Amino acid sequence: MIEELIRSEIQQSIQVKERILSDPELVQLIEKMAEAIVEAYRKGKKVILFGNGGSAADAQHIAAELAGKYRLDRDPLPAIALAANTSTLTAIGNDYEFDEVFVRQLDSLGETGDVAIGISTSGRSENVIRALKAAKRKGLVTIAFTGKSGGRLKNFVDYCLFVPSEVTPRIQESHITVGHIVCDIVEKRLFGQLGGKHRAVFLDRDGVINEKPPEGDYVKSWEEFEFLPGVAEALRELKDRGFLVFVVTNQRGIARGLMTVEDLELIHKKMREELGKAGAAIDGIYYCPHDVKEHCICRKPKPGLLFRAAKEHDVDLQKSWMIGDSEADILAGKNAGCFTILIKATTQFGGVGIAADGVAASLAEAVEIVVSRGGIAKEAR
Repeated sequence: MIEELIRSEIQQSIQVKERILSDPELVQLIEKMAEAIVEAYRKGKKVILFGNGGSAADAQHIAAELAGKYRLDRDPLPAIALAANTSTLTAIGNDYEFDEVFVRQLDSLGETGDVAIGISTSGRSENVIRALKAAKRKGLVTIAFTGKSGGRLKNFVDYCLFVPSEVTPRIQESHITVGHIVCDIVEKRLFGQLGGKHRAVFLDRDGVINEKPPEGDYVKSWEEFEFLPGVAEALRELKDRGFLVFVVTNQRGIARGLMTVEDLELIHKKMREELGKAGAAIDGIYYCPHDVKEHCICRKPKPGLLFRAAKEHDVDLQKSWMIGDSEADILAGKNAGCFTILIKATTQFGGVGIAADGVAASLAEAVEIVVSRGGIAKEAR
């Protein structure tokens, strides 16, 4: 009996979400709501959320995902849940009436261009309706999360999400699902992973990811490959910060006949497999197989490898970093327009005077520099 109840409740929740999924207009509406929030944040505005009971909890939940983080470790986004301050709620409710608890706060906090999100499963909550009316008068973007009918609420907003159900728990479950989706889109749009230029970190291989062989020698087989300490952890940090990660490496040993392309690709396959076991990932590996005297566009210090990765993955090079252990790496990064970090004792190169933007003793330290100097693209705000 209890097991049947559990299965029935879960199945009903799934069915409502499947109705949303199968409705192209609802899917497009969710995207439009998220884009409206993205645009507001890019203009330095904020999001104000409100609702009653479970909807008040949903408003606080979504505000927390924006002000803290959803999935990416990034800058906080200004978001306020109006039901969170009990002193304000009870004071306004006592001195005026409960229908005024949100509208008075919104009048004091809302500014033109902000986003107001009112949540009401019935679409009939008077205090939510009054607040959204006031928001429209003040020039805020207005969004409603409601149920199948939309009630009166639908008449006072720019965007209205109608969850295709009349059952309050099912509506609330879908509200928080949509709220999570919106937070995910907003986070990725603002911090470089979705629908625009990506930020990337380009890594030289030998001396950055693995032990560098003696001068003139090459890592010719997987047995000769040895990871440097802390590499997997550093790569995980970059992914958590929203960066794409690429390896860009000169492999002259192929041109010299010391190894084949197949040998190199096997090394890289094994490298990625081992990193994957540690929860780390590389988005792409680009290598130059040519000799020094060959006239190619890919051998560092030429930036061809970086340009190719940027074109194939929609990377904004001016928001990206090149980390390497040689003059060629730093020059390649600068030639591509990237910030650069040298893994070495000094940022100066024998009289050439080429300076990196940072210096580190390891990839882990280099990642700390990337993060401390704006691992999050503040200009997107």
